[in-house]
Amino acid sequence: PCFEPAAVELLASASEGIPRTINLVARAAWIQAAKDKSLQISATHLQSALDLVPGVMDIRQNSSHP
Repeated sequence: PCFEPAAVELLASASEGIPRTINLVARAAWIQAAKDKSLQISATHLQSALDLVPGVMDIRQNSSHP
């Protein structure tokens, strides 16, 4: 598998299951892993991707408030 288990959990949590968000974050994490010449996407790569993809953190913050 190209995603480490911790990365999958972080991706699921951060995206809240929104397909477009999953795609954007996963792609950004894949690019981060490629820069590190890594064969697997780690939670560290995913966290870096979350910082790069605009609006993802806004989605999470808005959904946590009723």
